[in-house]
Amino acid sequence: MAGHVAESASLRGCVSGGGSDPPPIKIDLLCQVIDNFGDAGICWRLARQLDAEIGARVTLWIDQTEILRPWLHQAPAVRVVDSARLRDERPEGDLLIAAIGAELPPLLRRHVGEHRLPWIRYEYLTAEPWVDGCHALPSIKPTDGAIEWYFTPGFTPASGGLLRERDLFTRQAAFGARAAAQWRLQHGLQGRPGSLRVCLFGYAGKPLAHLIEGFGRLAQPVDVFIARSLHQALGSPAGQDQMRVWPHDWLDQDDFDRLLWSSDVNLVRGEESWVRAQWAGHPMIWQPYQQADDAHHVKLQAFLDRLLENAAPDDADVVRRMMWSMSGRGDCAQILPSFVSRLPWLRPLYTRWRGHLAGQTSLMNRLSAFMRDQLQFRV
Repeated sequence: MAGHVAESASLRGCVSGGGSDPPPIKIDLLCQVIDNFGDAGICWRLARQLDAEIGARVTLWIDQTEILRPWLHQAPAVRVVDSARLRDERPEGDLLIAAIGAELPPLLRRHVGEHRLPWIRYEYLTAEPWVDGCHALPSIKPTDGAIEWYFTPGFTPASGGLLRERDLFTRQAAFGARAAAQWRLQHGLQGRPGSLRVCLFGYAGKPLAHLIEGFGRLAQPVDVFIARSLHQALGSPAGQDQMRVWPHDWLDQDDFDRLLWSSDVNLVRGEESWVRAQWAGHPMIWQPYQQADDAHHVKLQAFLDRLLENAAPDDADVVRRMMWSMSGRGDCAQILPSFVSRLPWLRPLYTRWRGHLAGQTSLMNRLSAFMRDQLQFRV
């Protein structure tokens, strides 16, 4: 896949007067949890990559530290701290990243203004066209002259791009059929030979419950893999006819990737799992986070317009109807048989989409260049 082979970045410290080996840059990453594992997952993956690929010393300030406890082994160098401490103490980093709506407490806000601390507002991901015009723009605060820089992830070269590790496709290619079968067996998700393997990681509610019923009515074997907590939230639905349900324990981010790679169809939600399903390259259904003003419908429409821009009419129609039904418009169980019957044609569509995205520069490389060019940190 073009675009991912030669990616490398090593952001080591601020521009300073001499010395060929400056100290690592220190980054404070602020996370305010709204959608439970969604916001925490985005920030954790960002922190991991800042550590592993840029060589930064990262302190992740988060208001629900317990969420990340099962994942800390993935990046032991990342310091995770309760953000409540920011009410009384100031961070000592060279750069502040406030992620996806996190607000700065008053003491930190004053510190940013007084010391002109470089401040990046890391936004939510959306496929909407306005992203290209807002990415990398500064916002000067009139009260103290502090500058907030907007960094907006997106699907075009003019945006901030998508998070992906430098070795993602190498790891994915090495995870062949035998490795996938062994991994599923280790996690109690062996399934059955020849079945349709489905990963369900949506939001608990009527659409998802109805979708499970729809899988149970298909005229073929189906193995549904679902997180145990989500399974319980849905009332612990049992298998029926040719469908079997396989609840699993909570997975860390690397094992969740392996689950997506191991499945034939992936239903995902929010932002973090949405991006990972696109990198998996298998047919996927996205269930965006529901918002009171139906803003998620705008986001879904924008994504579908990009994903299906060059798709065959029949493929585009069934994908649109399937995803809209998971957002409350249409009967997902009724649409499901058509979606499943077209999987042989849909697989190349999603593979091409992944290739299109892989041909673009990764978010971490764009962020590194942004820090170097706009904020004058040494690369």
